Amino acid sequence: YMTGGTVVVLGETGRNFGAGMSGGRAYVYDAGDRFPALYNNAMVGLQRLSDDEEARKVAALVNAHVEATESPFAQALLRDWTNARQKFWVVVPHPAVAPPSTPPVHEAEPKTPPASEPAKA
Repeated sequence: YMTGGTVVVLGETGRNFGAGMSGGRAYVYDAGDRFPALYNNAMVGLQRLSDDEEARKVAALVNAHVEATESPFAQALLRDWTNARQKFWVVVPHPAVAPPSTPPVHEAEPKTPPASEPAKA
């Protein structure tokens, strides 16, 4: 499950990607344009990585991966970033349809006894 945060996927994904994703963002590199057949469209939506600021953040994450692992694949992506960024999908969860009808238990107001009923100690 993904409820927040960011992930960059540089390898293949399985089918049903994004099932259980209720928050955060995923960036999936997809050189073969296969990913649209593999994600869970009931839970998440897709769009290409087109925003320049967002692309810079993804490049920074890929660079951090290079620094940590010396990945030749990630290095090649960064060398050809202008083309590589066009092959990333941005995966975002669909918004909740409706708010819950009752607040979660930990947010519920404590119940006070009716005025005619004495409080129990």
